[in-house]
Amino acid sequence: MAAAPEMVAGPGRFTTRLIAATGGRVVGKEGAEGFYGVAVRGPVALGIALKVADGGERCRDGVVLDVLLQLGSLSGAELSGLAESYRPPLYNHRGLRTGEIVPDVDLSEAGEDV
Repeated sequence: MAAAPEMVAGPGRFTTRLIAATGGRVVGKEGAEGFYGVAVRGPVALGIALKVADGGERCRDGVVLDVLLQLGSLSGAELSGLAESYRPPLYNHRGLRTGEIVPDVDLSEAGEDV
C-alpha cells in the first residue's frame, strides 16, 4: 500500500494522498457507509477506526486529519499537502463560496464519560 498508494483508492483520492503525503507511515482505507480505518507506523503505533453516522463522506477526510493531528501522528508539513481535505470549502449552486466544513473532534481517554 505504501509503495503504490494509487492502487489503494485511485489517483487523486484522499486515501491515496494521505499515504503519499506521509511516505506510507500513515495508511488509511475507506469502507462502506462512512467507515474509515487508519494504521500509523512509528514509535507510537496506532490503529484508528471511525464511522460517520449518516454514512456520508463529506466530513470524513477532515475528521481523519483532525484525529491524526490531535494524536500527534501528522506533522504540519504533512497536513499542508492535504489542506484542501482538512477544511474543504462549500459552494452554492452559482459557484460562490458560502462556507467550509470544519472538523470538530473532541477526543477523550478510554473510560472517561463522554
